[in-house]
Amino acid sequence: MGKSKLITHTQHTMKLKPFYILIKYVATHPHNKGKSNLYHIIKEYDDTYAYDSPIYDVLDYFDSLREARQHIKTLTN
Repeated sequence: MGKSKLITHTQHTMKLKPFYILIKYVATHPHNKGKSNLYHIIKEYDDTYAYDSPIYDVLDYFDSLREARQHIKTLTN
């Protein structure tokens, strides 16, 4: 019983640093019909989750939201 309390306490006190995933929706996919903005940034903490879908492509990973937004500007200009 004491061990589970320690694990729970440790999980609540650990601070995870987020990272940001830049995706671009596939414009030709029916689900994305009518989307005006094809770029999207996802804030993520779990580096084991695999982002994979036929409706978007993962373009890159960033340490900050600012970097991800700047990259979108370079892609759209």
